[in-house]
Amino acid sequence: MNPLIHQLFELLQGVDYVEFEQRSGLARQTIRNWKVHQPLLCNYEACVNALGYDLVLQPRPNKGE
Repeated sequence: MNPLIHQLFELLQGVDYVEFEQRSGLARQTIRNWKVHQPLLCNYEACVNALGYDLVLQPRPNKGE
């Protein structure tokens, strides 16, 4: 499983799924399917945003410097 998906499932522990489905716009079964199938980026972002997080691209540090 992708580390970002794994981290999302850790954040979802203890979450009220009824409320979360309303905030994210995604059904619980859709999210469960991510244990087997990769999510669409827009769906992943919806879940992350519903948890109060943003997706951010960061430059990698140069290993040679």
